[in-house]
Amino acid sequence: MNLTKSKAPAVLQKDENVLSEEMLERSIMQLREMLISLGGGLLFFDMRSFYVYLDYFLNENDSRKVAKLLNKLEPYIPIVVSDEDVETFLDAAVRNDIDEVKQLEAEFKAKSKTKFIRALAQKDDDSWLGTVDTCRMLRNYRAEGMPV
Repeated sequence: MNLTKSKAPAVLQKDENVLSEEMLERSIMQLREMLISLGGGLLFFDMRSFYVYLDYFLNENDSRKVAKLLNKLEPYIPIVVSDEDVETFLDAAVRNDIDEVKQLEAEFKAKSKTKFIRALAQKDDDSWLGTVDTCRMLRNYRAEGMPV
């Protein structure tokens, strides 16, 4: 007779803090409109230069709105992994200092936001709709408790 407990299959926990689909789409649209209103053809070196630009050309309230929207959307921002990103992950894997790993994580999140901003600022509707669909898919996975 086997008296060992068998492990129950893992149960997915739904995330109750997920934005509604309507709020997600409204937030993305609001951010896109603000980015397009800034003018096209701009390329930012990093998120810091983007925020400096916002502070200079937008009033303080609008600049805060953009930053707040980006932070709200962060869990739904699709990640595009480049060769450089893979190197960053591999570098983080061999680090023993948790502060260095956290710094690499922060840099990766900032790069992801920059790529997301570029995608939102595109005027091509097909690219724009593809980005929104990806955000929606990530939102749905998160709402169902699936690993994202």
